[in-house]
Amino acid sequence: GNAVEQGLRTSDRVFYPKTYSASNLDGEFYSYMGVEWLPRLGAEGTTYRICARAFDSFSEARRCWVIEVVRCMYCTTGDDRESIQSVAARFSSNWLQLWAANGPEWVKADQDSLAASKVTAWSQTENPNYIQQGALLKLGPVYVTRQDQALEDLAARFHTTVKSLLAANPDIRAMGGDKP
Repeated sequence: GNAVEQGLRTSDRVFYPKTYSASNLDGEFYSYMGVEWLPRLGAEGTTYRICARAFDSFSEARRCWVIEVVRCMYCTTGDDRESIQSVAARFSSNWLQLWAANGPEWVKADQDSLAASKVTAWSQTENPNYIQQGALLKLGPVYVTRQDQALEDLAARFHTTVKSLLAANPDIRAMGGDKP
């Protein structure tokens, strides 16, 4: 399947009567099916266009959405309790970089987009040993490179390693960006 299908989940279809009557369930029904999509790791920096089609015997409707998977962000999973150290290890970083990137200033600056996405940003930096499930963390700053910049130079500039840059930006490897 394609990249969208890899993280696509649907709920069971539920039927609701158009007019409710406990004694008559033979009438017309509305139908609802929820859809949830979790981008795969490595989709950072990618924009997807996702369309859905709803239809019945009389009409049809199609809706499309554009979803941008932002760079240098990570949303914790519900699988395990995560700490700032476990997230840092996952992205070949260190806890201090994550702690510094997730102060309350960024939440305040991005509050409109956070509210629209219904994601809770992690800004509880006073307790770095616990990150709530489903929390959004900044992994570091987003930097737009020039075409002639080498990863080694960027790693030196930001006091990190090429391995860390590739862990936080897996799409660079797909574009051949890990070659000297």
